Amino acid sequence: MNTTVTTNEIIQKKRAAICIDDDPYVLQMLEIQLRDIFRNEPMLIELITDPCTTIQQIDCLQSNGYEIVFLITDYRMPQMSGYEFIYAVKTKFPGIASILLSGQADKFEVRELLHTEVITAFINKPWKLQDLQTALTRISQLKQQGLLK
Repeated sequence: MNTTVTTNEIIQKKRAAICIDDDPYVLQMLEIQLRDIFRNEPMLIELITDPCTTIQQIDCLQSNGYEIVFLITDYRMPQMSGYEFIYAVKTKFPGIASILLSGQADKFEVRELLHTEVITAFINKPWKLQDLQTALTRISQLKQQGLLK
C-alpha cells in the first residue's frame, strides 16, 4: 500500500475552526483574531450563535472534507451551557479540540473539564490575543504528540 501524500492532497486539505457564542460581538472579535493568527494558512472560520445547530454544522463540514481543527465555545449561552454543549460534541466527535471561553464559568467545573480532558484549554473573558495564541499553540503541540486527532 502506497502511503505517500502528494502535493495535490496537501493543497486540498481543508481545515475549519468553529466559534460558538450567543454574542455576535464576541464572535466578530474571535474571527478578527483567528484570521490574524492563521493569516498564512487556509482556515475556514465558522461563527455560530446557536449551539443547537453546531453538531449538524460539524457533520456538514466533515462530509465536505473539512478537518475541524478546534472549536471555541462560550460557557454561558441561553440555549445550553458550554459545559453541556462540549459534552454533546465530544460524545459524537471525541477528537475535536475544544476551548472554553468565559468570564463567569464555575471554577470547579472548569478544573474538572480540564482534568478529564473534555476541554483542551480555558480562556477567561475578556481575553487577550496572547491568551488565544497560547491555547492554540497547546492544541498544536498535543496534535503533534499524537494526543489529539
